[in-house]
Amino acid sequence: MSWVAGQSRWTKQYRGKTYSVSCRQLSATPSKEASAAQANAWWEQKQAELTARSCPVIEKAITSHRDVLRWFDTHNAKDSDQSFRELMAGRLEKLVKTKEAGGSYLETGLSRSVLLQPAFEFLDDGIYENMGKDAVWLDRLTTLPNVPTEPEVLTVGKAVENFFAQRRKMSPGRKEFVRTCMKYFAGWIGETLPVRSINAARLEDYQTHLLNLIEDGEISQSYANGRMRVAKQLVTWLWEREECEQPRNFRKLCISISRKEIEVFEVEELRALVGRADGEKKLWLLLMANCGFTQRDISELRQVEVDWSKGRIKRRRSKTGDMENCPVVDYKLWPETLRLLQAHRSKDAQRVLLNRRGEPLWWEAHQDGKFKHRDDIGATLRKLKIGKPPKLIRKTSASLLETHAEFGRYAQFFLGHSPKSVTEDRYARPSIDRFDTALTWLGETYGF
Repeated sequence: MSWVAGQSRWTKQYRGKTYSVSCRQLSATPSKEASAAQANAWWEQKQAELTARSCPVIEKAITSHRDVLRWFDTHNAKDSDQSFRELMAGRLEKLVKTKEAGGSYLETGLSRSVLLQPAFEFLDDGIYENMGKDAVWLDRLTTLPNVPTEPEVLTVGKAVENFFAQRRKMSPGRKEFVRTCMKYFAGWIGETLPVRSINAARLEDYQTHLLNLIEDGEISQSYANGRMRVAKQLVTWLWEREECEQPRNFRKLCISISRKEIEVFEVEELRALVGRADGEKKLWLLLMANCGFTQRDISELRQVEVDWSKGRIKRRRSKTGDMENCPVVDYKLWPETLRLLQAHRSKDAQRVLLNRRGEPLWWEAHQDGKFKHRDDIGATLRKLKIGKPPKLIRKTSASLLETHAEFGRYAQFFLGHSPKSVTEDRYARPSIDRFDTALTWLGETYGF
């Protein structure tokens, strides 16, 4: 273990990877001398965990070599075959020792092809030709009686693959986040471990691990919360398929997020920002303030959602477009918003706004197994040096509505959020006339 004084932590290079642990995680005094013993003990345990993760090639090679030796044990082999038996036995011994040491097949000094030659992978061109007795051994291994085997154990890594093999209704961005968090959890707990080994103690340890990362400043509370929720999502999915049990402490396994003061623009600040913007940049800012749009909403605005004669946009928020309990909001556009929207309207039959290449302004997708994302609006607005995320404009408008004695009830509706009460959900539909008045007041407050 190597001591890093500036960070009060220990590190270890092992098989091309770096592992580290802080004094706080060890519950030790932050000094080299005081924490050395705990660090060494921690590494012994960590190394044991890593050793337990087997190499797939070695596992397969062990099985293959045992099959060859099993044939020798059940047949009267000729003396001329004994040298080959001794070769297989020697290799098997080396493979078993390498597995027990947690090593890779590369450490056996044998090539992958040589190790897998005795396996049941029959190719037309004869995979056993290097044995010199390919036809003989092909017949021997083909006719070898099957040995009853235990059902394949579902591992954590395989469970993650199966989870995403099913068609799941997620946006590409959400799917990428879930995939990243799920793979992180699998890597932490051990991809080769059976899913039935996921128990209350392991999940509690994972929760502690995430809390330690927060305390060390490596991830935020929000991101840690997401990682914990995704891990629980995997366990719930496995439990529903009867692949593992759901621990009794399941509901308590969460990462709390401290409530922060909502960050917004000052009215004068946003007015000045819109004032120095022009063209499409000004349009984007006005749509964010007037309709609570995000970059995605602006990009996915459809021609059929705009009433050009009445100057209105009627749509459900892109993020919640498939959620029936979220409202379809009818926004009255401010005169300047409508004028710029008409000026920059595209000729596309579907989308109202496109970039100069005729492509969507915001886009994300999985292509060739990789997540890809483009945000022309965000990239362009950053050149204005606004100093804050564009999504805060949406929060600013909602916060202004909330401060008004009469129009405060329209803040949630303006954001396109689902109703919060039974009355809002089942009985009282927002008045469009009063909402129009609220938006007019909002525009006047901004000075737009």
